[in-house]
Amino acid sequence: MNLSDPLALGTRLVAGIALGLLYFGGLWLTLKRIPESRSPALLVLGSMVLRSVLVVAAVYYLSDRKLDLILIMIVGFTLGRLILGRRLGQAGRDSAGEVAGAVERDA
Repeated sequence: MNLSDPLALGTRLVAGIALGLLYFGGLWLTLKRIPESRSPALLVLGSMVLRSVLVVAAVYYLSDRKLDLILIMIVGFTLGRLILGRRLGQAGRDSAGEVAGAVERDA
């Protein structure tokens, strides 16, 4: 495999994006569950271990231990984080705006 194989690079980029969405989506869900958890430390630790093992195993399996594929997957992973951050950040701003608007109307 070399950098001129667009199919391999494209599939690894998409896989990296999916892994980033999975990893950071799992983190977001974990953080949302902390208030209702009886053992928040165990929840956070278990989630971190599960998400990390899943990502490392997928990168190891999909990269064929080739540095160029690993780097492409890291780029995809970062893109997945940015996509999710923008998506969730927008949702948070929308709901915060609704709450602020409701407070202003009630005042």
